[in-house]
Amino acid sequence: MYIRYYLISYIAEIYLINVHPEDLNKIWFCEDCQSSFFFNSDAEDHKEKTGHKKMRKFSSVSGEIIPK
Repeated sequence: MYIRYYLISYIAEIYLINVHPEDLNKIWFCEDCQSSFFFNSDAEDHKEKTGHKKMRKFSSVSGEIIPK
């Protein structure tokens, strides 16, 4: 049981190290297709794959637009 807990904790720690600082406190919204993303990497992948460049960032706490 201890080994299983340690393994899960280790995996979670690795994940948190790789998280972008704006993840989960910002929401990216694509104005071209109205898609939304909670992770910076997903928004960047979307821009790369689709060529969409019009992205807006919103605070997930207040809902306000974050200026560029």
